[in-house]
Amino acid sequence: MECVVHLADNLSKAVGLGFLPGEEPEFDEKAMAQVGVSAAAIENIQQELEQDTVEQIRTVVTQCM
Repeated sequence: MECVVHLADNLSKAVGLGFLPGEEPEFDEKAMAQVGVSAAAIENIQQELEQDTVEQIRTVVTQCM
C-alpha cells in the first residue's frame, strides 16, 4: 500500500497538483517495481491525468474555497 501512495503522491506532483508549488516528482524505482509499473506506464498515466483529470480537480478545489 505504501508504494501505491508513493506513486500517487508523485503523480500528483508531476501534473502540478503537489502540496507545494513547483514540487518535483521523485519516483522510486523499487516502489514502481513492487507495483509492477514501468517509467513508460507512469508517463502514460501522467498524460492521461493531464488530459482528463487535472482541470476537473482544479475546478472542484476552487469551488470548495
